[in-house]
This record gives sequence, structure tokens and C-alpha cells, in this order.
Amino acid sequence: DVARDVAVLVSVTEGFYRERGYFDLLDPLEEPTLDALHDKFETYSQDPGSIAPRRDFVARTFARLFLDTRFRARLEVLRGWQAEAAEVRGGLGVLRSAAHGFVTLDELQGQNIARRIDLAAAALRSLRNDLSSLREAMETAAMTGPDDQEVDEFLALFDIGERAAREARVAEAVAVADDRIHRMSELLFLPRLEAAASDDFARRAADASRARSLLEAARVAFPENDETETPREIARLSKSRRRKLARENAVLGLAYDPLNDELAWIAAETSRLVYGELEAVSHYDRFLALRGIVHSDDRTYNGRALTERETGALFYVQEFERITEGAGR
Repeated sequence: DVARDVAVLVSVTEGFYRERGYFDLLDPLEEPTLDALHDKFETYSQDPGSIAPRRDFVARTFARLFLDTRFRARLEVLRGWQAEAAEVRGGLGVLRSAAHGFVTLDELQGQNIARRIDLAAAALRSLRNDLSSLREAMETAAMTGPDDQEVDEFLALFDIGERAAREARVAEAVAVADDRIHRMSELLFLPRLEAAASDDFARRAADASRARSLLEAARVAFPENDETETPREIARLSKSRRRKLARENAVLGLAYDPLNDELAWIAAETSRLVYGELEAVSHYDRFLALRGIVHSDDRTYNGRALTERETGALFYVQEFERITEGAGR
């Protein structure tokens, strides 16, 4: 399982950063996760002058991260790895539920899901190779990386009194560090895959963008959704018409993004209220598959705190199966 392999390597990377003290960059009240560390580093990187002159342990940690070429290379390839893993898991789950459950897919959706699984799996395989090649020994974590002299020299640039000279020297140091990242990235697998399959990644991103727009339209139209402000022209419609409109947008959204769990849930709810059980159960079962739940396998949900939507969908699908099996006897 390539997604599991990547998850293990990410966990090892996180442990390595803890040994090296990189999580000192975070505020004491922030949850010390890898995503939080990356976000904080990128925030400071946009304006190093806001943190580096402080010369405290946070500034020194930022400087070490900024000068650590492997850290910054990992940051680049780790962007979105969880979304790629979710693509593979969700796509395979929907296909399994189409084969053994109640999910119905037309040929185009089936092909779209298969293509997306292939693309995400290729990205994860490349990421696995990159994390393996960038891996460092845990035993030397606290002793390797940028040394104190490099850190001091970098931070000293922000103490240069004359503004133009200071900005020029900082820009030069940033350019040198960025060039190291560029040269290392040229050797990595994921950046090369993203360049070679740029049309596929762009198409997936464009489809996801269209699906998000349709999801927002479905949320607004769905009368049972009280979390979205309803425009006057929608509020004037009857509940039945609004449900139909929400369903139309949700089903069309699934044509662009067949792995969007909220679109599947809205399509299920509106289909149940407007069109009946057979169509609704297909969307409910897809929603469950995208949440990692197989309605016929209690190992996928026992001991798990289910959300209200998951509980409702699971009950509906299992009840539908019970009734249809009883009718068939």
C-alpha cells in the first residue's frame, strides 16, 4: 500500500524534526504537527525580516530551517500528500462499492475515477522515492543540519544598518538558498512527474474547481442546510424545487469530482426526498465509501466515532439492504 508507506515515512520525518528541535518554531499553544510547522515556516519565509532580527530561539530555529536544504525540499514534495492518499483510498472504495455494494457509476465516471487513482498513486510512488532519498539518520538528528556559525552569519545580515545594503545581502543569501533547493528538486521524482503529467494535474484541478462551485450552489439551494445564507431568488422557491435544484447541482458536481463526499451526501439526501430510495442508496453508499466505511463490514466502523451524517447514511443503506433481501426471499 503506497499510501501507507508514505504515511510511515512522513511519521519518521516528523520524529526526525522533533529530535532536531524544529518544532520550537511554533508557539507554545499551537498543536505541534507537521502541517503547522510547514505553515509557520512559510509565513515567516514571506517576510524573514519580521522574525530574524529577534535573535531569540524562534528566530534561530527559523534560520536553521531556512538553511536546511533537505527540509525545504521535503516541504515542497509533501504539499498535498494527504489529498493524494485520500484520492487513492476514496477512489478504490467507490469502485469496490460499485462492484459489491449499491454505488452506481456510468462509464465516464468509472473511467474518471480510474484515471484519478492512477495519477494519485503515481504521485505517491514518486513521493515515497523522494522521502526515501532525502531520509537522514535519526541517530545524528541533533548533530546535523546547519551549524551555529551558518545560523549566526545568516541572522547577522539583518543587523546591517544601511537598509539598501541589508536588503541586498539578504536577497543574495535567499537566492543562494533557493538555488540549492532548485538544484536538489531537479533530482527528485515528484517534481519531474508533475512536469511530465502537468496536463493531467491541471485537468484534475480544473474539475475540482468546477465541482466546488457546484457544491456551493447545492449548499445554497438545499433548504435543510441552515449553514449558508440563502439568496432571495432561491428563498422564494418552494422546498421541493430547491431540493431538485440542489440535487441537479450535486449530481453535476459528482460528474466533475466523483470523489467529493459532501456532493455525494447532498445528492443522497435530495434524492431520498425527491426521487426515492434506489437513487438515494447509491449516493449514500458512495458517501460511506469515501469516508472509509463499508456498510457490510462492521470492522470499518465499529469502535469509530461516527458523525451524524455517517450514522444516518449507514442506517439507510443497511435498512435498504435488509428490506430488499427480505423481499427477495
